[in-house]
Amino acid sequence: MADIRHSILIDAPAERVRSLVISAAGFSEWWAADSSGTEDGAAELGFFNKSTVYRLRLESQSAQEILWRCETGEEWNGTRLRFALTDSGPTTTLRFMHEGWANETDYFTSCNTTWGELMYRLKAAAEGKSRGPLFLSCVLADKVSESFGQLQLHWITVPLTNFWKNSVGKCGSVIRIRQPRSRFETHEGENLVSLIRPLSKLFPQTM
Repeated sequence: MADIRHSILIDAPAERVRSLVISAAGFSEWWAADSSGTEDGAAELGFFNKSTVYRLRLESQSAQEILWRCETGEEWNGTRLRFALTDSGPTTTLRFMHEGWANETDYFTSCNTTWGELMYRLKAAAEGKSRGPLFLSCVLADKVSESFGQLQLHWITVPLTNFWKNSVGKCGSVIRIRQPRSRFETHEGENLVSLIRPLSKLFPQTM
């Protein structure tokens, strides 16, 4: 058996951190935008237009620990998500485990990397500096960049607005922006359209 482990110090009370890991509504603030509760009390998280859906069931809870059992997923099924909280007044130490993996597969390693990023998004949400969920309904809300002064690889995904509806497809498609920043690609299904635009004017908040 193999376990993923992370630990992070959060500048927020334990109760605030707990609220982000106790329900689908909490998960939607930092993990997956498409998170909802089911009638039988489980939480379902949809990824990439629900091409992947993870169903989690709350197995136990206390002021110090939240434990979820995964009920779906080829490698996730039967694993558990453990959120252990150490309350230090204004700060909280979160010790996270995704435990019970059958093997250390490539997907295990990939999930370990993803959980690391998710811990920082959870921290930001708890501290009132939310970056939003890592997984939007159909795309990753990611930014990857190298150090300043080098040629950067910079991926950003944003929803298309009505402004682009008539020029590049239906509202609800996505724009993927990559370096150099003067070029971006839009895609809807299998169609890919490459356009040249001064992105500093279109998306100044990402520059």
